[in-house]
Amino acid sequence: MTLEEIRSKALEMAEPQFKKFEPIALANTKKVLEAFKECQVSDYHFNGTTGYGYNDSGREKLDEVFAYVFKGEKALVRPHFVSGTHALATTLMAIMGNGSKGSEFIYAVGAPYDTMQSVIGHTRPVKGSLIEKGFTYTEVPLKNNRYDLEGIQNAVNDNTRAVVIQRSRGYSTREPLSIADIKAIVDVVKAKNSDTICFVDNCYGEFTELQEPLEAGADIMAGSLIKNAGGGLAPTGGYIVGREDLVE
Repeated sequence: MTLEEIRSKALEMAEPQFKKFEPIALANTKKVLEAFKECQVSDYHFNGTTGYGYNDSGREKLDEVFAYVFKGEKALVRPHFVSGTHALATTLMAIMGNGSKGSEFIYAVGAPYDTMQSVIGHTRPVKGSLIEKGFTYTEVPLKNNRYDLEGIQNAVNDNTRAVVIQRSRGYSTREPLSIADIKAIVDVVKAKNSDTICFVDNCYGEFTELQEPLEAGADIMAGSLIKNAGGGLAPTGGYIVGREDLVE
């Protein structure tokens, strides 16, 4: 078989996947372009600033665009987040606050990936980790390599401040979560404790479906600009989008 024949065969085999993904890509492209139009982005917003960050119209407009695209009340988008983990850690620590509204947080879909384990501090002592700060960490194991709705329901209680839903499989072999999966988890959590904050780690999940986690009932989500949201161009940065009070 020639190289050209191998190429043609590979494209033929991949065609059903292209037919599945291309409409989603086109719909999300339209959504982003619509956001630029509705938020009235212009060349003015690409001008330089003093560097102090006060009244930076370009930065404020970028936040507005992200909030529009991801259907959130408020967004925080910065190149100063060095990674997705940085954005996730910032969000989780802010959500947990001083523990006055609940000192427990739960990872709903098995173990977090390695970098978040250091932030949590449950596998080994880590200075400044959430465990060291006095928060309680609970992990709901996978069941048959999938999320366990009954286990999540049993884990949530009156002291549960936040439930973290990691959309990506990370380094595990489970399937990544769909928007339908996220909605199922959020519904179970909210039914058990409506005050519990559902926080989605959306890394690698952006624009892979027609909807995003906030549309499935999540309260807040965060991710990396190094991945989908940066279009493969951003060398650093992260975003946080969701309820205005939580982002603030």
